[in-house]
Amino acid sequence: MSENPVGKDRRKYQRVLFEASPQSFSVALEGYGESVVFDMSYSGAALGQPEGKKVEAVGESLKLRLVTDSEEAEVDALIIRATEKVIACEFSDISSTARVIIDRLVTDRIIGLNMQLIDPTHYSPQSDFTHWFHGPKETNLFLWEENGKLLRAQFDLNQSVLIYEEESFFFENKDINRGTDPLNNQQVILKAESIIAQMNSDIKVFQEFKKVILEQIG
Repeated sequence: MSENPVGKDRRKYQRVLFEASPQSFSVALEGYGESVVFDMSYSGAALGQPEGKKVEAVGESLKLRLVTDSEEAEVDALIIRATEKVIACEFSDISSTARVIIDRLVTDRIIGLNMQLIDPTHYSPQSDFTHWFHGPKETNLFLWEENGKLLRAQFDLNQSVLIYEEESFFFENKDINRGTDPLNNQQVILKAESIIAQMNSDIKVFQEFKKVILEQIG
């Protein structure tokens, strides 16, 4: 017998679904106009047909412009399917900025929704942090509390480590051979913010860390 109740989602982690692009994000196809995002990954996207001029030529290469409230990038896109309402395209030559935008739009939201507070009984005897949140892609947020105040924070991301201590931020890039450019400091902060924005915790020092991240972007 299956261990999953009838109707229960069997995915380990929640998935972000789009009915349209978030308000802080816009996408446009060069020569056609603005579109909306239904789904997106590093390899491609499903987009709505632009209202002004529809894409019909399968096999056509276009520039896709991604714009958020803080960054923008262009991606080369190959149209692989076009219907009356939807376009499917494949990406090539993804820049680090485009990768960060896609992360913020999709991956970071999924990570944030699935960051779980770990019970202290699972901490190792050597651990000195007071709170530990763990999520997909080996994402970890460690918080140190002293007298009810945030003393230190360490956010382990897939490529970088963000440390907050003595009211200052410090950045470290992990030694990972992925063929992609390392994130700059601003990109790391934006990535941390987009994950934290999806997390739900009333722990006081977590809220304090969230506040200083927002102030840093600011």
